[in-house]
Parts: sequence; structure tokens; C-alpha cells
Amino acid sequence: MNSSNKLIFSIKDEMYLTIGLLNFILGLSCLLLIHYNTFFLGNGGGSFGNLFSIILIGRGITKITLYFKNPDKKIEFYSNSINLPKQKIELDIEEIKGVYKISSLFFLGDSPNIKRYNLLAKIFFFLLLPIFIFLQLLIHIFFIIYYRKLYVYNMLVIVPDDEKKIVSIQIPIQAEDKEEKLSSYFKNFLNIDISELKTKLFIPKKGY
Repeated sequence: MNSSNKLIFSIKDEMYLTIGLLNFILGLSCLLLIHYNTFFLGNGGGSFGNLFSIILIGRGITKITLYFKNPDKKIEFYSNSINLPKQKIELDIEEIKGVYKISSLFFLGDSPNIKRYNLLAKIFFFLLLPIFIFLQLLIHIFFIIYYRKLYVYNMLVIVPDDEKKIVSIQIPIQAEDKEEKLSSYFKNFLNIDISELKTKLFIPKKGY
């Protein structure tokens, strides 16, 4: 890293907790559905379905545990770059071509790879809209209990010019001083007012 690249501030990667909750809730829901189907309808759930559910639950518990026990899961904001040390991602500010506010409704992964969906995939997502709403409702209920206040979140997605790796930030940040620093950082270093970004359901097509 360039010695002139000064650390401005850092935040905990709250999306790690969200993805953990999503995996846990989805896995538990699938497992309950399989056993309901087995005990009440007399149909076997299948070993694959059980295994898939258990893997999701285990992955969710692992992520939730790491979030609370591992303080290194953070996003660092430097004068010249935005970094995720654990994922070994470093986005040069000069190479950032797009910053989008994406609804949490269909934002289901923590992969650093950019995901765009064609029309068929989007139609499929909308057909499953009740499931997505159910999952997000449970996650938001958890956050309301955990933070003791109403908390509706979105994702701030930062896309570099080469689109090889992206950085996703769950907003708003719970610590008010960090939220102010984040807003100030984007205004000063990227000339972007986060509060004026319109919420989109999906990451726009390349070039938009």
C-alpha cells in the first residue's frame, strides 16, 4: 500500500451479520418445511434437502459468530482507496466508476463479484417476492430487537472500472459518528451525496 495512502476511518462490516442471519433463517425455514412435509403430509423430505438446510444453518451460525468475535471484519476508508483487509480487496478511488444504493430485498450475497441479472432472472425474483419479503421481515425484526429501534437498511455498492471486485456497505451505519464520516468521505473524495442516491432493486447494466 502506498505510504501516502492515509487511513481516514474504518467501520465494522455489518453485512456479514446480515448474510449470516439470511443463511440461518433460510436454512431453518427449509428444514421446518421439509419436516412439516414429512410428518403432516406423509412425504419424505429427502436427504439432500436436509443436508442443504443444515449447511445453510451452519454457515449462518458461523458468520454470526465471526461477526461478534472477530473485530477484523471491517471496511477501511483511506485517502486513496477503500479496502476490505480480510478479503484482500483494495479499490483505488480513481478507478471507482459507480456508486449505487441497492435495495436489500434482492441483495442476497456477500460475494465481491458483481452480479447483474437478465430479464428472465428478474421475473423469477419477482415470482418469489413473498419469500424475499418474508426473509427480510424476519431480518428486520431481529435488527429492531438488537438495535432497539426501527432499522431499515439498504446496500451501498461501489463498482470499480474493471468490475472485478466490488465493495458493498450496509447503510445506514448504526454508529452516528461513523455514518457522518461515511457521508463526508463520499462527498469529499468521490463528490457523491449518498442521501441523494435513488434506491434501485438491482445493480444497473454496464454503462448506466
